[in-house]
Amino acid sequence: MSILFALPFSIYNFLLWNIRGAAGKSSVRCLKYLVRAHNISVLVLFGPLADAAQIDGLRLRLSFEFCLFNVSNKIWLLWRSGFHFTVLRNSEQLLHVMMAHDSWSSMGMATFVYIKCTCTERRALW
Repeated sequence: MSILFALPFSIYNFLLWNIRGAAGKSSVRCLKYLVRAHNISVLVLFGPLADAAQIDGLRLRLSFEFCLFNVSNKIWLLWRSGFHFTVLRNSEQLLHVMMAHDSWSSMGMATFVYIKCTCTERRALW
């Protein structure tokens, strides 16, 4: 099951997607279309099912300037110039960041969570 969210923040669009395979040709084609059609400024991919080394290639194909991933490689964050992200917490199931933009007067925080399948594994989150 894929869950797709596009969040408009003023003139900036954020896309969060439980993609389940970011490196596949059809996924890249779909991402290219969505990023261009909706002028996505920040892209968060959950469960990319790809080697962490592939994030830079995806960043280039989608014309993002910056990228990072969490320690378990389950959360990928890509963004355009003007945005600034500082990682506050990076764990197996979450990525907690401080975010700012050159045009914003203040910073915001965001937590992106990719939960484990079993209750026992999720317990670390709570």
